[in-house]
Amino acid sequence: MRRSRTAVPPLSAERSSLADPGCLFHWATERGDGLTVTDVWTSQEAFEGFAAGKLGSVMEEVGIAKPEIKFVDVASYLTAGS
Repeated sequence: MRRSRTAVPPLSAERSSLADPGCLFHWATERGDGLTVTDVWTSQEAFEGFAAGKLGSVMEEVGIAKPEIKFVDVASYLTAGS
C-alpha cells in the first residue's frame, strides 16, 4: 500500500491494539514520497475485513486518506521458528 506523505502520529497503546490474528507480518517505512506499508495476511479476505473495520475507522480518525492497495500472492515464506 502506498500513500502520499502524511504526518503519522506515534502508535498509542489503544492503536497498537489494532493487531489482527489474520496479519502474519507488518512492516512500514517512510520513503521520499510517502509511506510504504507491507503486510502478509492469511488471505485477501482477512485483510479486506480488517480494512473495512478497525483500520478504516482509525485512518479516518487520524485523517489519513484511503491508500492505493496492491495485492500480490505469496508463494512461500520463512520464519525463524520454521
